[in-house]
Amino acid sequence: MGMMKKRPASTQYDALVVLGGSVNSRGEIPAFVQRRVEEAVALSRNETPIIMSGLWSFLIAYVPPRSEASAMKAYALSLSSALDPDKIKLEEASMDCLGNAYFTKTSFLEPRNWRNILLITSDYHIARATYVFRKVLGGDYSITPKATPSGFTAEELKAKAIHEDKVLALTKHFLEPVTAGDSLAIRGVMDCFPGYSTHPKYSQADLLEILDIGIPVVDTYGIEQS
Repeated sequence: MGMMKKRPASTQYDALVVLGGSVNSRGEIPAFVQRRVEEAVALSRNETPIIMSGLWSFLIAYVPPRSEASAMKAYALSLSSALDPDKIKLEEASMDCLGNAYFTKTSFLEPRNWRNILLITSDYHIARATYVFRKVLGGDYSITPKATPSGFTAEELKAKAIHEDKVLALTKHFLEPVTAGDSLAIRGVMDCFPGYSTHPKYSQADLLEILDIGIPVVDTYGIEQS
């Protein structure tokens, strides 16, 4: 008996969710985000819908000319002229990973009854993203994480790991008391942060100090932008 062929992503998942990871002042996405998009395009096979998730980070000190999601879609379409633009959905309200999960759920997954997703982000970010999405979506959803190689050096990955630990600790501080899947409570947590509320508990300066990023212009994960 021959080996059983692996089922294509188009039959395994209702949607592929690609997380944004910054867009610079020229509306360009970095190479590590391009790898996330390339993975989604390859797995989708122009069949499974792709949700590109992200406006831009509330930590940056500039306004990009387009959203992370829009920049990712443009890059995806540049990879193949046969790719159906209607298969690529844009989530353009989120300004952090928590927002990625919340707005993906409320804007796309719930309305379409999509319950089984593949979550695509970079290697260094996959642990936090998986935690957040499982907490926000809850037990009614199946989430399969898929890490793409960032291409960072060992030294860069070490610095990323330190930063991710800080952000994950802060995230868990807010989310651990929340019941998984409770969208109302999740939205309440989001209102503590800039970009989601007119009177957030924490300002951009507060968060930069808490996370000890130490540079004035940063993207979502602390990478300086030009």
